[in-house]
Amino acid sequence: RVFGDDAESEPETEERIANTRKAISLYQKAKELDPDDVSVNLHIAKALNNLKDYDEAAAVLSEAAHNWPFDMLVKINQAKNWEDWAKHTLRVYRGFRAIQKPGCLEKVEDARDCLTSAVAAWNFISNYWSEMTHIECGLLSRRSGHPEGLKTFMSNIKEHIANLQQLIETVNVRVQELARQIHHNDLQLERLNLEKKEGEREAENRAKNSEAFRREKHLEAEDQALRLMESGRHIRLGRNLEAVKDKAAAKSSNKKKKTEEKQETPQEAEQPMQVVEGGEDIGGDAANTISGIFDDEIPHDDEEVVVPREREKKDKKKKKDKKDKKDKKDKEKKDKKDKKRKHRENEDTASG
Repeated sequence: RVFGDDAESEPETEERIANTRKAISLYQKAKELDPDDVSVNLHIAKALNNLKDYDEAAAVLSEAAHNWPFDMLVKINQAKNWEDWAKHTLRVYRGFRAIQKPGCLEKVEDARDCLTSAVAAWNFISNYWSEMTHIECGLLSRRSGHPEGLKTFMSNIKEHIANLQQLIETVNVRVQELARQIHHNDLQLERLNLEKKEGEREAENRAKNSEAFRREKHLEAEDQALRLMESGRHIRLGRNLEAVKDKAAAKSSNKKKKTEEKQETPQEAEQPMQVVEGGEDIGGDAANTISGIFDDEIPHDDEEVVVPREREKKDKKKKKDKKDKKDKKDKEKKDKKDKKRKHRENEDTASG
């Protein structure tokens, strides 16, 4: 049989595929032995069509159409191969996921072109069949290997052509949808690429700004360090710090001792002058002794009581202060006398 049956009517199995490839090899040898036999070319094209190798089948039929341009059976097989090729392509690239397959739009457009070629071929065949005699139609049907099938198909050829034209319109709509979807995807991809580039530029700018800010802070720190170094040049560091420390500690200790002494020794209240019989003033120790005699008999609440030991310390301090003042006055008098003496000696030396 040649192209009288639907190529998709029989399921493909491994055994069937192996037998078909073996048949193609045998047909190729037969073609070499008898290149003028058109039926051999038709059988090779039919086998390739069954393997869904529509491109190779189209090449074989194109060569046959060139060698036998008026053979209607070659035209019928050629139109059938284009139709099967287009329908197979549309089945592969159908659905919304078809856009993910590479070359989807081009493949669908090729299927539309195959359908257009098939419609043109069927129109030519239909017109030629209508002009053939009954005997010529019978001979052509017997050559096809499926006489009744070809006659039935040709009787419904107009309806078949109308179905193919409607399919072409559907494919045109599909092509437009795919083109819009591809364009939309391209715009989205372009937008994503622009957003990605913009994000990369923003990240780069942020990195540059961060680096500039870090560099500026570093320069500010360096300037501050230089200013501190310049100001530190005018600072005079102390010398003999240990001696100064010991002196300060001693001074603090003396001050502490004086504070303790002040706290321990209350200020002595001024003693009023006491007059006794005979007109003599009694002061100092005598007054204190007399007051002490009558302390047990006549106590005074507002009178300050002086402890003997503290009074002794106070007296010693007063004596020491008086002595220091006297020594100071004596030293001043001595210094004045020395100065006068040196002055007279200088004058005598100058006059001599």
